[in-house]
Amino acid sequence: DKQKAINTFGLAPKRCVYLPPIIEPKPICNKEAAQKAIKAKHGIPANHQLLLFAGTLDYLPNAEAVTFIYEQLAPLLAIHHKPYHILICGRNHYPSFQYLNNYHHPNVTNAGEQLTMDAYYAAADVFINPVQKGGGMQIKNLTALQHHLNIVVFEKVLDALVYDTARNKCFVITECHAEAFLEQIELALKIDTPTPNLFFEGFAFKHLWD
Repeated sequence: DKQKAINTFGLAPKRCVYLPPIIEPKPICNKEAAQKAIKAKHGIPANHQLLLFAGTLDYLPNAEAVTFIYEQLAPLLAIHHKPYHILICGRNHYPSFQYLNNYHHPNVTNAGEQLTMDAYYAAADVFINPVQKGGGMQIKNLTALQHHLNIVVFEKVLDALVYDTARNKCFVITECHAEAFLEQIELALKIDTPTPNLFFEGFAFKHLWD
């Protein structure tokens, strides 16, 4: 984007600075209480672990990720009798993406657009990001790590700075296979550690002008 702005507007490269997002850690919440509330709200069985995907659903890469969840990942969970429930949150305003509302699966809840996402991040066991294309740094990954969630993500959309500063929180898939995605989910569910300070230091305001 910076290079595009330089080319389009004839800007001097030395006068252009890229500012990464500023991310501050969220407090670690009472997950048991958060899950109880979200499961009650959406009628999810108490023994199911929660997998969260959040994003703007009327954006093609995110819409394709939702399709992957419904057509590949959720059926695979059912085949293996995995007690997981997938929550999908996000805006879907454009008519061309309303086809997503036709998808239904007992292991998936489309919670729609939320005024605040904190309760969903607090309740989630793992953040899943099956987006396979798109440019730039994905804010959804940063937000999940901000809430101390492990993220399961395809390698092609994982920013190097995110991986370098929170490697132990990133469970990466190199190819688009639902089976590989499920394997990484299961690994991510076994580890519950806070996001390292190195990640927050990398996105702290004080470092923007170093």
